[in-house]
Amino acid sequence: MNSSEEQFTKLKENVKTLMEKVKKRAGQLLELMAANKKISIPSAAAVLIIILAIFAAGGNGKNVAMPAEGETQAQTEGIGSVIPVPDVPLEENAYPEINDLMHCYFAALADGDLETILSLKSYTSEEEQIRIQKKSEYIESYPQVDCYTKIGPMEDSYLVYVYYEALFYGYSVQVPGISSYFICRNEEGNYWIFDGAVDENVENYIAEISAQEDVRDLFNRADVKYVEAKESDETLSALLEELPQKLKTAVAEELAAKVTETEASEPETEIETEEVQETPVTQIVAANDVVNIRSSDSETADKLGKAEVGQQFTLLENRGNGWSKIDFNGREAFIKTEFLTVVGAQTADENDAENAGQEDEAGQAGQNAGEPSDPSGKTVRVKESVNIRKSASENGERIATVYQGEVLQVIMKQADGWTKIKYNGQTAYVKSEYVE
Repeated sequence: MNSSEEQFTKLKENVKTLMEKVKKRAGQLLELMAANKKISIPSAAAVLIIILAIFAAGGNGKNVAMPAEGETQAQTEGIGSVIPVPDVPLEENAYPEINDLMHCYFAALADGDLETILSLKSYTSEEEQIRIQKKSEYIESYPQVDCYTKIGPMEDSYLVYVYYEALFYGYSVQVPGISSYFICRNEEGNYWIFDGAVDENVENYIAEISAQEDVRDLFNRADVKYVEAKESDETLSALLEELPQKLKTAVAEELAAKVTETEASEPETEIETEEVQETPVTQIVAANDVVNIRSSDSETADKLGKAEVGQQFTLLENRGNGWSKIDFNGREAFIKTEFLTVVGAQTADENDAENAGQEDEAGQAGQNAGEPSDPSGKTVRVKESVNIRKSASENGERIATVYQGEVLQVIMKQADGWTKIKYNGQTAYVKSEYVE
């Protein structure tokens, strides 16, 4: 067998192995999407077909799917995405069908039209539905809605960054803002806003697109215009500062009222209960948009980083001025409240027990491996995108993804190739080769 034949045989073996991995990963995606009630089985199957089709041309060992010139691979530690990430500029109002969808959606937001909103989105929680209706009481219309698009991770899908200007009742100044959406087709073949669980490779793709320079520049320009609008009208500025807390209170009151109605409608039963001492509860919040993390509750304060969509933090304080204090890499930081959504809660006892269990387990492993003692107060900088995990294993639960340049608080560098860190108030782990 000559050299060319050997190379071709080796290539076929590599492609066969790769196909097996892709099919396994696609199968996991199908199970994940089938388990999620927001996503139908036909939709999950369509995604499976798309992923397998990417490698169909490479099945005979002649053509292997590789990124084209100007593309990168969306990846995290130990995970290589099969979805190429194109490095192409944002397109402004380039797709009429997408523009129509978003104009219809924002018109429904202004009117508090839940029926239309529910028909345009794959999922809208009860809390968000209440918030939409309450906010519509303040907003007269959205006179300007511009769509900036990037090609999505699946066939006929888009990442859409919508720049809008809102007109509040009683004010003439239009308030700029920007929100991001994942758009794809539903079972009827119509475009809609997808708001459900996605495969990790799709998640990585979206994160890399959102981190591209022109997308970040779009958000920064919108932020500058927002500040200018606030500074032009003091009473409007006061409303914008108070609105997030007003909406949060209104939503909480309506949810509580619904719970009370439910309890009142249930038959009363006498149940003997023991008096239980109340335990403080800490709220966990997640960013609902890409937003700056600052050193104090001011838009002119130093930027400590940028929160990505879905990134979670421990809420330390919800201030009445429109800002929330969070735990960011072991220190206090601030994010505008309107860009945060409460996603869970944890009692102090649960948090202490969880952290104690993790530290005892990792500490014992460290003693057995002859690890150094806790270098408290030390930090490391992320060299490239990497997953933060709940345990020192590539199979450990993924807590978040951090990006190049972010600083992490170190608890211990372990001999097993992992670094133990403090992340958003909890103990976590990151592969040592990805930090310095």
